[in-house]
Amino acid sequence: MPSFLPSLLPMLLLLASASAWADVFEDTLHEGEAYRERGQIHLAIDTLEPLQGKAENAEQAARWAGAMGHAHYLMHQPDHRQAAMALLEQAANSGHLTEGQRGRYANLLANAYLDGGEDGRGKAAEWYGRALGWAAGNPALALTIKLNQTRLLAEDRRLEALAALFDNIAALADSAEQTRLFLALGKQAHTLGKPGLELSFKSLERATDGARRQGEKRLLSEALAALGQLYEEQNRPAEALQLTETALREAQGGQDDRLLWPLDAQLGRLQRRLGKPDEALAAYRRTVRHIEAVRQDIPVRYDAEGRSSFRDTLGPIYLALADLLLQQDSEITKKNQTVLREARDTIELSKQAELEDFLGDRCVIHGLRSAEASDMETGTAVLYPLILPDRLELLLEIKGQLQRFTTPVSADELKTATLSLAKALRSTRRLPFEPVSRQLHDWLIAPLEPALRDGGIHTLLTVPDDFLRLLPMAALHDGKQFLVERYALATSPALTVLAGHAADKSSATLLLAGLSKPQGEYAALPGVAKEVNGLHSQFDSDLLLDEAFKIEPFRRQLIEGKHSIVHIASHGEFEGESKDTYIMAYDGNIHLDALESLLKSRFRQPLDLLSFSACQTAAGNDRAPLGFSGMAIRARAHSVIGTLWQVNDVAAQTIMTAFYRHRLVSGLGKAEALRRGQLEWLRDPSFSHPFYWSAFILVGDWL
Repeated sequence: MPSFLPSLLPMLLLLASASAWADVFEDTLHEGEAYRERGQIHLAIDTLEPLQGKAENAEQAARWAGAMGHAHYLMHQPDHRQAAMALLEQAANSGHLTEGQRGRYANLLANAYLDGGEDGRGKAAEWYGRALGWAAGNPALALTIKLNQTRLLAEDRRLEALAALFDNIAALADSAEQTRLFLALGKQAHTLGKPGLELSFKSLERATDGARRQGEKRLLSEALAALGQLYEEQNRPAEALQLTETALREAQGGQDDRLLWPLDAQLGRLQRRLGKPDEALAAYRRTVRHIEAVRQDIPVRYDAEGRSSFRDTLGPIYLALADLLLQQDSEITKKNQTVLREARDTIELSKQAELEDFLGDRCVIHGLRSAEASDMETGTAVLYPLILPDRLELLLEIKGQLQRFTTPVSADELKTATLSLAKALRSTRRLPFEPVSRQLHDWLIAPLEPALRDGGIHTLLTVPDDFLRLLPMAALHDGKQFLVERYALATSPALTVLAGHAADKSSATLLLAGLSKPQGEYAALPGVAKEVNGLHSQFDSDLLLDEAFKIEPFRRQLIEGKHSIVHIASHGEFEGESKDTYIMAYDGNIHLDALESLLKSRFRQPLDLLSFSACQTAAGNDRAPLGFSGMAIRARAHSVIGTLWQVNDVAAQTIMTAFYRHRLVSGLGKAEALRRGQLEWLRDPSFSHPFYWSAFILVGDWL
């Protein structure tokens, strides 16, 4: 059945007879399950979703719930986990399914509870028990459940339980099911570290032998790759490489990107370790191609605290490819635009992938692919800092030409200095900042100065990496002046997602929303009323303050679409995950997804600017600034102004008023208008400390 089926289902529903629709339902259900089995999880969900409520009987409804719940479970994300649990419980409790089916769904439901953290362990134990009851006549299913059940045991008891299961699995008939169980046992024993090493080796070797006998090429590839990883960890890279190469040969017949990307990544890592940089580079290039083909279906997991596994799964692959590209002959690389551009493009792919991971949605990013740096106006430079273990690479793009600069500072040194400056700037005690600020300037900016000067640069756009997102570039100091005194500054999470868009400033209108009264644990913000009332008196605007700033009136104003700028002065938190990022209205919090739904109107043009003057990012969380980018994307805004910490009320009012005056009256670009506002404040001797003014950052469009 074609992949465009979901869009045809409403029409088929109208046209088909009851019996014909029953066939359509069954075909579609099987198609969705086939997509899931091939790892095409998004397509499985899209295919199955239109069947909701269309089953002709309770048995069909239960099978649909189980199939849909299984697909949601495989997304391994908090929102999908909730949907999975509801659907899997519906299927497991259905008396219209076989006991084997109910046991499989109950096992998945228990896994989902356990994946949710400590609070779910009780429910997981309960559902594993039920699953075992339903699996009484199916030894392979029962062993699958018992394998999962061992995760509930204390670590010192797990090895004994797994060893007992090895003997039970060995007693099964020779089959693909037995091989899958040995593979799963080997991987689980591996998680126990050195105590589980012998059992892991033994199990994976049995899986390898079984897959060979059975002609199960995919299982053989997975088992060989897992063995290769064990050999690598035992400091036996040559043997690990041989196993990984064999795994790739077994896998390539299927040309399955989902299977090939982790194999090529492992191959590249081993070849690099064995001093084969050219072979490693080729392997990492293939890996990135595979990832880009299937990235939306790669299970980036979230732990119980909501932390993403992006940096442990995909992030290191993009970083390794960029590193290998730049490690080629240094003198050639400095001038080779092809190599530099590939390195830059790899960084961009990494940034896009992390932002998609943060937002949990690839489609919203894919639809926003924007301009190339080579299309930028004269006087603008783009800086990509690339943090590597042994050095800092700086890629600078001016007028479509890339230049490379290398700073010999380790990632640990750079991180220590960055966090030290971020702490000093955030502190209300006005801690000394000059020495570390100068050091960071020497590492990040000083190498670029001749190129910036020769290029006539007045605006510097940075695409920051990792912990550098916590650093307000404006506060870097060269011993004579701050960086903001020389350049207009902006940042972007990925240039191809949020780049420059020239806007009509002459007809700009503002929607001002403010919350000055205390709410729950949040104190009053007395400066907010003065700030938004002052802006309202000076600029063409509509005002929602305190009781007037409720979600529904705010939504109505947004839907009208007459405002090109939305300015919000209220409590808000920008955390390391999008689900924890929100702004506060009088009657509730507005999260990223809710903001997007408030702005969904086919009549509305994208916002030119979304600004926040009283929100803050989570201290020390370098993913938290992605919340600014998420707000811009979800709000369909070209750019966002926000603060890295909660700033002084008077500073917020003064700087934002000056910003709008320079932007709307003088017609300056956003980055330059913000720079002028910050300069007015920092030149007051009483407020020259960057605590007062450097927290303001512009993300996205700087024009």
